[in-house]
Amino acid sequence: MLYSHTTNNAKNTSSHISHITAILIFMFMTACAPSIYYLGDTYPPTTDLEIFYDEKDVGRAYVTIGKMTHDKFLDYSVEVIKQEMIKAAKMRGADAIVFSDFGDHAGE
Repeated sequence: MLYSHTTNNAKNTSSHISHITAILIFMFMTACAPSIYYLGDTYPPTTDLEIFYDEKDVGRAYVTIGKMTHDKFLDYSVEVIKQEMIKAAKMRGADAIVFSDFGDHAGE
């Protein structure tokens, strides 16, 4: 955003402050979620997603379209990571997701 020191209009100043506040709130809210990294193919988004915790539970033939992981910089709960991965899977067109390898987070 560009600012002019020659403008004395309070309405413009208020508008600029509102924009800055909105940007800061957006940055804060998006910084609170773990980063999800995806490597694979992408299809049209889906709304329904089956959730599994072991590949043998799938019970039918399937094709793996990709793999996901999350940043390990900050310590997020398993539930937060799970919800973010579900959103990412739906955006990439997955019909199902298999969660595995919880590492140190098991039982949280």
